[in-house]
Amino acid sequence: MVSQLPSGTVTLLFTDIEGSSALWDAHRGAMAISLRQHHQIVRGSIESHRGTIVKDKGDGFFAVFGDATNAVEAALDSQHGLRSADWPPETGELLVRMAIHTGHVDPEGGDYHGPAVNKVARLEGLAHGGQIVLSESTTVLVRDALRNGVSVVDLGPQRLRGLERPERVHQLVAPNLRSEFPPPRSPGRATVALPDFPTSFFGRTADMEQIALMLDTNRIVTLLGAGGIGKTRLAVEAAAASTATRDQRTEPAWADLTSVSGADEVAGAIAYALGVHPEGTASLINLIADAISEPQLLVLDNFEHVQDAAPVVAELLAAAPSARVLVTSRTPLRIRGEQIYEVGPLAADDGEQTPAAVALFYDRAASHGVTLAVEGPEAEAVRAICRRLGGLPLAIELVVARIRLMDVRELSAQLERSLDILGSGAADLPPRQRTIRSTIDWSLQALTGSQRLLFAQLSVFPAGATLEQLEWVSQRNVLDDLTTLVDNSLVHVDKTNPGPTRYRQLVLLRDYAAEILRAEDHEQETMSSLVDFYLATAPTMGLRLQHDGSAEKEIRADHSNMAWAMRWAADHERIDEMAEAQSQLWIYWFNGDLAERGAQWVQKVDGNSTSPYVDWLAGLFSFQAGDYADSASRLTVAATGFKTVGDLRMLAVARTFLGMLSEDPEEGVAILEEVIGYFESVNAGVDLLLPRLFISGKYIELGDVSSALDTRRDLLAWSRETNYPVMIAWSRWNLALALLASGDIEAAAAQTHEAFDQMVFDGYLEGIASGAEVIAIIEIDRGRTERGLHILGACESIWESIGTVRWPEAEFHVKRVLEAVRREADAAQLAVHLEAGRQMSTAELIDLVQSALVAQ
Repeated sequence: MVSQLPSGTVTLLFTDIEGSSALWDAHRGAMAISLRQHHQIVRGSIESHRGTIVKDKGDGFFAVFGDATNAVEAALDSQHGLRSADWPPETGELLVRMAIHTGHVDPEGGDYHGPAVNKVARLEGLAHGGQIVLSESTTVLVRDALRNGVSVVDLGPQRLRGLERPERVHQLVAPNLRSEFPPPRSPGRATVALPDFPTSFFGRTADMEQIALMLDTNRIVTLLGAGGIGKTRLAVEAAAASTATRDQRTEPAWADLTSVSGADEVAGAIAYALGVHPEGTASLINLIADAISEPQLLVLDNFEHVQDAAPVVAELLAAAPSARVLVTSRTPLRIRGEQIYEVGPLAADDGEQTPAAVALFYDRAASHGVTLAVEGPEAEAVRAICRRLGGLPLAIELVVARIRLMDVRELSAQLERSLDILGSGAADLPPRQRTIRSTIDWSLQALTGSQRLLFAQLSVFPAGATLEQLEWVSQRNVLDDLTTLVDNSLVHVDKTNPGPTRYRQLVLLRDYAAEILRAEDHEQETMSSLVDFYLATAPTMGLRLQHDGSAEKEIRADHSNMAWAMRWAADHERIDEMAEAQSQLWIYWFNGDLAERGAQWVQKVDGNSTSPYVDWLAGLFSFQAGDYADSASRLTVAATGFKTVGDLRMLAVARTFLGMLSEDPEEGVAILEEVIGYFESVNAGVDLLLPRLFISGKYIELGDVSSALDTRRDLLAWSRETNYPVMIAWSRWNLALALLASGDIEAAAAQTHEAFDQMVFDGYLEGIASGAEVIAIIEIDRGRTERGLHILGACESIWESIGTVRWPEAEFHVKRVLEAVRREADAAQLAVHLEAGRQMSTAELIDLVQSALVAQ
C-alpha cells in the first residue's frame, strides 16, 4: 500500500500471472525465482513510466497512472521484458494478462474502491496470458498517441459482470508480442448462437419489417408455414436484426428441436440453448427464469415435432418476464399471447426485374459453378422453374442441384413433365406441401437403390451421422453414395461440432426419409444396427473418457442419436446389453446435467431387467440425487452381480462409491485402498481419480490432513495433465478444503480463486455456491465477517433453490465459522447478514465474491 494516491480521472492497470497456482504447486522453488524476476520487470516498467503501485497482489500488480499513454507504455514494456527474459526451464515464460481502464477514483484508506476499480478487474478477467486489453475510455485517449507499429484491435462489446451495459473492449497489438488469442473469457451464460448460414439471404423485406414490429409488441411470435418454405432462415435473420435494432446486451439463443424426441425434453433443450444447467431437484423452468435477468430473445425452431410441449413455453413466459420467444412451426402453439405470422413463398413473378425466388436460383447455380444468362431463353427457363415450384426455397435448392448435369432449359422441361406426374397423387395435401413432396420425389428418382436406402437410413440420426456410423448401419462403404446425396442437396455437411464431420438432413427431408425407411421395411434392421454400434464402441469411448477431455464433448454432440438407440433398446428387449454399454460411459453420465435423463431411462427399464448394470446405473443416479441410502443398496446388489459375471472393472467402480458411502472411515479407507490398487494395476484415469479423492476425505475424517493434502495435490497434477477444466476446478476446490483443514488460509484462497473462475465460466449453480462458500469461510477467518456472512446467505439460497446439499467436508467448515461468529456476535445481527445474502441474485453473489478476491 502507499500513503498518497492520486484522485480524479486516472488510468488503472491490473496485471495477473496466468496459472500461477499451478506453477506454485508443481515447481515451488523455480516459481519463487520466476516471481522475483516478474516483479522486477513489471514493477520497473510501472515506475519508469511514472506509475504508482497501489497494491502488490502476489501474482500481479494494481497500479495507477496520471496519464493513459504512460499506462499503455508501462504495459508494453512489461510484456516485452517478460517475453525476452531468461526464465527457469521448470516454469518457462510467465504469461501475464493485463487490463487498462481510465475512470474517476477517490482514494480511501490507502486503496481505491468503486466502479472504475471493478471495471478494470472485470477487464482483466476477460484477458489471456500475454494479452493487454483496454477499455473504450482508455482507447479513445491513446489511439492517436501510440508508438510506431503499435495499434489497437476492436474485440467488440463484451459483457462485464455487474455492469448494466456491455463494454467495448480493445486489444493492444505490438511488434514482437503475441497477437493471436482465444475469444475473451466472457463470464456470461454460454448461450447457443444463431446458426451461421454460408449462403445469401434473398427477399423477405416486408416479412422482416412485420416480424420486427410484432416482436416489439409481443412476447411470443410464431412463424407459421409449410415445410420447405424458409421459416428457419427467416427466423434467424429476423432474430439477428431484432437484437441489433434494440441494442440488446444479450445475444439471441437458438434451440433446434429437430433432435428432441418428445415434449418432456423441450425444457432441457431450452435450458441448453440458454446456457442453463439442470441442477438437483430444481424445476428447469425456474432455473431458466432465474438466469434471464435482462431482455432475452429465444428462437425455437421446428416446434411442430413437440406440439405437446406448448405449455412449457407458456410456463417459461409466465416465469421469465424478460424473455421473448420466436417460434417456427407448421402448426400454432395455441397459447395465450401467441401472435401468428404466416410465412409465404418467395416471390417468383411479381413484376420485379429479378424476383427473390429467381435471385435465389441464380445464386445457388453460381455456387455450383454455373453462370446463367439474365436474359433470353435461359432466363425464361429459370423463371418457369421458379413459378412451377411456387417460390418454395427448399424446392429450388433441390432442383438447382441438378444444374451441372443439364442445360437449364432441359431441366425446366424435365421438371415440368415429372412434377405433372408426381403431383397427381396426395390430393388431400395442401398445394404447397404437394409441391415440395413432389420435388423431393423427383430428386430421389435420380438416385440408385443404395443411395435411396442411405438417404432413408440417415433419418435415424437426429443429431446427424458420422461416416463411421453410416457405414456401421449400412454395413458397407458409403462415401460415394453420401457424396451424391450431398451434391443433390439432400444431405448437408456439418463441421461445427466436436469430433468427426456430421451429415445431416433438413427436418422435412428427415421426416420424408423416415417414411421411406418404414414403408420399405428397413427400420428394424437399421435401428438394430444402431444399437449394435453403441454396444461395440462403448468400451473404446469409455477408455477415452479416462484420459481425454474431448471424448465427453463428442458424446454430447451425439447424445440425441445415443438416446434414440437407448429408447429403441428399451422397447425391443435389448435392455441388458444397452445398460452394460452405458455403464462403460459412467463418467459421461456422472455430469450433473445428464443425471436426470439417465435416471429416466433407468426408471423405464428397471422392472424389466435383473442385470447388475441396471442396478449400477440406478445406484449412480441415486448418488447424484443425494439419496445415499438407496445408492448404497443398489450398488451393493450391483457389486455382487459384477463379481458373479467377472467384470472386475465395474466391480471396482461400484466399490469406489461404496467406500465413499461407508459411515466407518477406517472401513472406507480399506475398501478404497483395495480399489486404488486394482486401478493402478490397469493404468486407469478417472476411474483412479475418484477413489483417491474419496480416500482423501476419509483421511481428513481420521485426522490425517497431511496425507489428504498429498493426495489432492497429486489429483490436481493429474487433472492438469489430462486437460479436464472441470476436474481441474474441482480438484482445486477439494485441495482448498484440505488446506483450510491444515490452517493454510492463504494457499486455500489461491486455489479457490482459480477454481471459482472456472465454476463461474461453466455456469453450474452447485459449483458457484461451492466455490463461493470457501471464499466466505476464508473471509470470516480473516475477520471480514459481514461479507462472509452475506456470501454464505446467498449460497444457502442456491442450495435450497436446486434442492441439493453442500458436500459434507464443506459443511464442517461452514458450521465451524458460524459457531465462531455466534460466540462473538449477536444472534439477531447474524441472522440479518445471512438474510441479506439470501436476497442476492446469483449475479450479485458472483460480484461480491469477485470483490472479495480482488481485496485478497
